[in-house]
Amino acid sequence: MLKQPQQQRLGKHALIGMRTRRKKSKLAKKKEEEKEKKKKKKKKKKKKKKKKKKKKKKKKEEEWKEEKETHRGNEITHNII
Repeated sequence: MLKQPQQQRLGKHALIGMRTRRKKSKLAKKKEEEKEKKKKKKKKKKKKKKKKKKKKKKKKEEEWKEEKETHRGNEITHNII
């Protein structure tokens, strides 16, 4: 922003123009902040979804491993008999 003595040299209309420009920038800042907030929320949601997917995959893998072990155990008992 301009220093005080320089600002005084400007005309009344120029100062009004500066004020309106400042207001626009505040509005733009607010809009950008909102956009960033939305982006952050989306990222958080995506991360949560990814975590859930990973957990589901791990559970499925454990289940599959367990099933495989029981199957192997059954094969061994059949071979002995």
